Amino acid sequence: MAQKQRKVFDIVSKGVGRAWFNLANHLAFDHNEVQEIEDMYKEHSRRCFVVLTRWADRHGRDATLQVLLDALRTIDKKLVAEDIEVYGDFEDTPNPELDTTVPKSTSLGEYQPTQTHGHRADSSTRLITCKKVVILAVLLSVLVLVLWTLYSPDSNDLADVTKYFGLVVEKVGIMWKDLAEELDFSFQDIQVVDHNIRHHDDKDKCREVLHKWQQRNGRGATVKLLKDALVRAGLKSVEK
Repeated sequence: MAQKQRKVFDIVSKGVGRAWFNLANHLAFDHNEVQEIEDMYKEHSRRCFVVLTRWADRHGRDATLQVLLDALRTIDKKLVAEDIEVYGDFEDTPNPELDTTVPKSTSLGEYQPTQTHGHRADSSTRLITCKKVVILAVLLSVLVLVLWTLYSPDSNDLADVTKYFGLVVEKVGIMWKDLAEELDFSFQDIQVVDHNIRHHDDKDKCREVLHKWQQRNGRGATVKLLKDALVRAGLKSVEK
């Protein structure tokens, strides 16, 4: 694995956290493989790293940074996407200062010092430019984080989504499968919930769907998204 690719995967694994399950789904992992990874590793970050590593091994050159960026934005992990976008791609860039190529001689024992000095000057210029780009990227990331903190949805909207679960459970009832689909549950996910022997009725199944959705999305599981899902599921009366 390239050093830059490992660095990107580390950043994503720590940033995605418990939403690794969603990322795995968008990277075309099936339910059985996700379950296998979940059983093998306890930490969310480790599970996410394994998902990314398998994805890269499986797709080779098609496993590009752009594909990963699109997946992160789809699961509402835009800040993580912004953190890795600065890397450009997964390929390691050779360090120009480590270039040990011997300059060609014009005659026996004679080298071209002018070209050598020019090469060093170009290397220094590229190094300074790279440093400026990195500094600018860091400053932009900090600015984005500050703006997101100032203008993001009210923190109560993120923290208190679970307080509406009781009302939703009571109102949705037998329509819980429609809501689950609008919350991006796959057919297999819904089947697992439906056949859970611990559930006594549809309310228990709806409650599990809501809690799983909240666990998968973390801060992305907002009241607004829940309301939108209810409307799309034809449960507008519950949304009110």
